[in-house]
Amino acid sequence: MSPATRMRRAMSRLSLAVLSLCAAVAAQTPQPTGTLLRANANLFTRGGAGLGPGELLQRFDSELVTGFGTDPQQPQVQWVDGVLLQCLDFGSNVPDGRFTVTLYTEDPVRSGYPDLAQPLGSQPGVLCTVPAFSNLPVFFAAPLATPAGRDLFVGVRINATTSNYFGTRLNVLTSTTTNSVYDLAGPGLPASPPEQASFQLFRNLASNTLTYQSRGQYMIDLLVRGPSGAPTAITNQPHYPISNPIGTTSMLSGNHPDAASPPANAGRADDVGYLFRDVDLPAGSAVVFLAAFAPLAAPVPLAQFVPGSVGSSCLDPRVQFALGVATTGPGLDAAFLTPIPAPARLMVRGLSFGQQAIGLTATGRLRGAPCGLQRL
Repeated sequence: MSPATRMRRAMSRLSLAVLSLCAAVAAQTPQPTGTLLRANANLFTRGGAGLGPGELLQRFDSELVTGFGTDPQQPQVQWVDGVLLQCLDFGSNVPDGRFTVTLYTEDPVRSGYPDLAQPLGSQPGVLCTVPAFSNLPVFFAAPLATPAGRDLFVGVRINATTSNYFGTRLNVLTSTTTNSVYDLAGPGLPASPPEQASFQLFRNLASNTLTYQSRGQYMIDLLVRGPSGAPTAITNQPHYPISNPIGTTSMLSGNHPDAASPPANAGRADDVGYLFRDVDLPAGSAVVFLAAFAPLAAPVPLAQFVPGSVGSSCLDPRVQFALGVATTGPGLDAAFLTPIPAPARLMVRGLSFGQQAIGLTATGRLRGAPCGLQRL
């Protein structure tokens, strides 16, 4: 074979490899990280805006969720394509119902608060066109690079309204017991300081001040390339039925189960689990569920272990162990539940329990969902 022929064949193989890689990347569907997989809202709110404009912000605590949108070449970067949110336009907006969605990272000098001076990117002119309690996807013009290990914040800047009962509003889940639906977190979610007690903030645009709202979370999630997944709390709360029997993925009970004995809320004895969902993985695929009694670790791309894989390894490898294996069902999800024996409930208070699920493709590649931490 002549050198020219060998070169042409080598270039052909390289072209096919590049095309295959591009096809694999293009096939990745943006999916939510997982906090809204099983979470219901209890009301619509304008935060602290009243009649005026304002920015409602949702915090994504990097200690509770990591390993999403992983860049195989840059483990310190996590890419975010957009956000998923629940909203409703009640009308009477001034001048209109359009709002702006902005992604921020954590302020380097004020832990638990967004860096307002350096937003990562925005999408203006968004209209709430979905029915009540439905998810609205909002994509940025291009994926945004975010630093792994730092909190992220999604801000929704709304316009003024002429009525206290109208305007653009976001869905929110709170622990306010005067509502018919509410979710009570366990002792792992402290009562103070404000940035550790809640996940929803309000920004007064006139004074540029930030205030944490009452304990709760907006119905907002990040859209990233890779599977969805989040830890669940299986509770007996009659006022939050989505938390039983499969469990809730909310930032309240989902990340802070009331599992210890005695419980923080009378009558509770939560069990824990993890819910995995991947629209790019067919039904019947194997999913491995992992756990570690430790804080979440720095993400390591799974592609470093198995080329072509998606997601990362983000549990502490020194104490990580396998919980079990399940297969994806017709809804392309798989769940693994971990009942807590009664004697163990006397010892779990204060523990950190990290979980992750990794799907296996027919070609042997790995598809890692985010790692989620539960504070027991």
